[in-house]
Amino acid sequence: MIVTAGTKIPEETLRGAFGARSARPAPADAVNASTDYAASLVAPLLLPEDMPVLIDQRAVDRFDMDDVVYTATGEPSTALGIGILDLLAISGAKPVELAGPAGGRGRTRSIVRSNRR
Repeated sequence: MIVTAGTKIPEETLRGAFGARSARPAPADAVNASTDYAASLVAPLLLPEDMPVLIDQRAVDRFDMDDVVYTATGEPSTALGIGILDLLAISGAKPVELAGPAGGRGRTRSIVRSNRR
């Protein structure tokens, strides 16, 4: 999932987004094995094709379409500046309502969902 920094998604919303009965953080070793990224550094790019990527509609709405956002790269102490439209195109992220109506401007960060397959 791609959300604005600091956004907390309620468990009920996560379950609904993925049609799951429960949602919980994935163990680090499962994240590492599933994404080839360190668990705390998962980028929303170059993920397996069968891994759905969702982006909070609020994250899309709060930026102008030519704005640059920053996301993890898979490497410590680095961030990737990428245009929001490029992020959407490259990640294949599907916009969904996860965190309520749009607010002010901010940065995005990526979060991997817990029950990917």
